[in-house]
Amino acid sequence: MGCQENHPPDIGLQWQDIDFKENTIHIRRAYIYNSLTQKNEIGELKTKNSKRVLPLPEMLKAELLKLKERDKQICEYLGIEIPYLCINDAGQMLTPNLCSHHFQQEAKKVGLKGMRLHDLRHTVVTYMLDAGENPKTVQEFVGHADPGFMLRQYAHVLEQSKKRANDTLMRTLFGQNV
Repeated sequence: MGCQENHPPDIGLQWQDIDFKENTIHIRRAYIYNSLTQKNEIGELKTKNSKRVLPLPEMLKAELLKLKERDKQICEYLGIEIPYLCINDAGQMLTPNLCSHHFQQEAKKVGLKGMRLHDLRHTVVTYMLDAGENPKTVQEFVGHADPGFMLRQYAHVLEQSKKRANDTLMRTLFGQNV
């Protein structure tokens, strides 16, 4: 989930969007701040490409199943039904700003002071590309229409990538590591 004041996280996920059998997550809506009404509300995603189906890794699946059980207990206790994943102990949806705030607190604890939740989009793109993933695949994964935009806005060069590229060049030109 990415988050920034003008790019809210995909915290509009409902439990029906998670297919635990097929191990997929369907991104269909966002929880956004509406500047006209000055309220947080469920809204459309930014673009048609933002709607996508992502694989559900086993590690995340295990955590989501724990969260689902927690949410179920909260809803049973309160006598309400809430279809959304991101709720607090009072059964209220978490706001984009609150998600960002909590993320920044947790990031600071592990030495990532100043890292925003939205910065994870940059990290995901950079590491996927560095691992050799096809830019088109990465572009679809993060929900962009154009791989060029994604590369310009989100991809960053890692120092080890430059060294690897240099080593490849030296092997190609001179048949050895220099």
